[in-house]
Amino acid sequence: MTRHTFALIAAALLTLALSALPAAAEAPGRPGPRGEAAAKTDAAKAEAAKPDRPGAAEAALPADKTEVTRHTVNAGGRVLAYRATAGVLPVTAEGIPEARMFYVSYELDGADKTRPLAFVFNGGPGAASAYLQLGAVGPRRLMLNDDGTVPPPPARFVDNPLTWLGFADLVFIDPVGTGFSRGVGKKDDKADERAFFGSKPDIETLARFIRLYLTRNDRWLSPKFIVGESYGGFRVAALSNVLQGSFGIALNGAMMISPVLAFGLSRTDGHQPLPWALKLPSYAATALQNGRSSLPRASGAVDRKAVAEVEAWSLDGYLTALAQGERLGGAAEQAMIDRLAGYTGLPKDEIARRHGRIPIGAFAKMLLRDQTRVVSLYDGSVASIDGNPESPTLNDRSLDVLNAALGPAFNAYLRGELKFETDLPYVVLNEDVNRQWRWGGQSGRAGNGSVLDDLKAGMTFNPQLRVLIVHGLFDLVTPYFASAYAIDQLYLDPAVRRNIVLKTYAAGHMIYTHAAAREALARDAEAFFREATATAAPTHIQ
Repeated sequence: MTRHTFALIAAALLTLALSALPAAAEAPGRPGPRGEAAAKTDAAKAEAAKPDRPGAAEAALPADKTEVTRHTVNAGGRVLAYRATAGVLPVTAEGIPEARMFYVSYELDGADKTRPLAFVFNGGPGAASAYLQLGAVGPRRLMLNDDGTVPPPPARFVDNPLTWLGFADLVFIDPVGTGFSRGVGKKDDKADERAFFGSKPDIETLARFIRLYLTRNDRWLSPKFIVGESYGGFRVAALSNVLQGSFGIALNGAMMISPVLAFGLSRTDGHQPLPWALKLPSYAATALQNGRSSLPRASGAVDRKAVAEVEAWSLDGYLTALAQGERLGGAAEQAMIDRLAGYTGLPKDEIARRHGRIPIGAFAKMLLRDQTRVVSLYDGSVASIDGNPESPTLNDRSLDVLNAALGPAFNAYLRGELKFETDLPYVVLNEDVNRQWRWGGQSGRAGNGSVLDDLKAGMTFNPQLRVLIVHGLFDLVTPYFASAYAIDQLYLDPAVRRNIVLKTYAAGHMIYTHAAAREALARDAEAFFREATATAAPTHIQ
């Protein structure tokens, strides 16, 4: 989902294999990995590949299927009348089968074609746009508790007074293999969808969808934005280059929610010290939120200022200590362990046993062990009962709980309010897509994929392009400090450096599940859209 989480999130957003404990691996950047997932048996893999499973190659929707409905929403005292369209666009590209991509758009009644237009998607890979659509951005919202937890069933959705429809028309896109989007074969109306499951064809089909939507809806003169969560943020960075450089579609703004921008900065394999250092501020923020850190706790919500000293030490102390490997010892090693224990609230013996390297699963499992609770990898401020406290394996079901509410709510919304009827299953999260994803030609682990060069190229190509990156401080899956570090490594020209901003919130991967963070995110998004569409003096390149 992030994603909504769960994508949300998306995060949504790329699959990143992170080690949790020796027996478990997490996949950051995707709204839907399970922390306890281990290697599947051959029998389980065969079962997953059966064609009757959701997301397997199925007959696609008709290319002309569209439903248009009209609604109103009370957005903070302002009644918005809008048109909702649930439909399909046929996307073709050389060397790739036809894709019939499902979308839901919202357009304000009476607005002209120059109103800002945002294309929104989640990540995974394998997550539908339902996370952002029903979590934060669309005119209807899944009901959650203010602290980000999921209320008892049945799921309910209500008007979203913070909908981004107040300042932009919205188009939510489901990539192939998610939602109702499917590949189409040439003969039997079915396709091997694996052709779409890779970084390059994914960006190609998204770019072609955007071009076709602009053409069919006469929106070429609209200010254009792209918004993505989790791996969706990875997509946004890539599209900022591809849309402008290859498709001739200039952008006003690119917004990334809980993104992974460079997998090498987040993937901990035990031998590279930098990813461990970049996770530490998120551990410290989570420990502080749970009353386990030695850092002083000011009144109000935990913010980035509260962990400023951790950020500084992560790069100028912790990183250099880890880089010494087994040469570090004696008083220097003990000083590192003492400081880590203070910041993270973890036992010193556990930190020493891991030589100062703390996997996210180990942190989530140990932080509240004395209370038989585990914190969520997606939101360290949310704790749940540890059903097996004696096991070393983390069992984080927080995303499953969210999906169990989001799936029924979104299906009811599609069929009840948007009047979009079909027997085809709406796939909120398709883990088969994630397993089959090709990273640079190979399926499986994400490796060291990066879109930093794409982001820099997009901002350099268009010096007016505004970029907003947002993160939750308690997100252990896509830590905010990795994005902060990545921005500093871009070495952008001073003429465009001011155009990229990083904001953080007292929330997790799906920022919008917390009421206060959702409000702050909506305010920041509106300010970002208005700034990016304001008339500005030309940027002069010296």
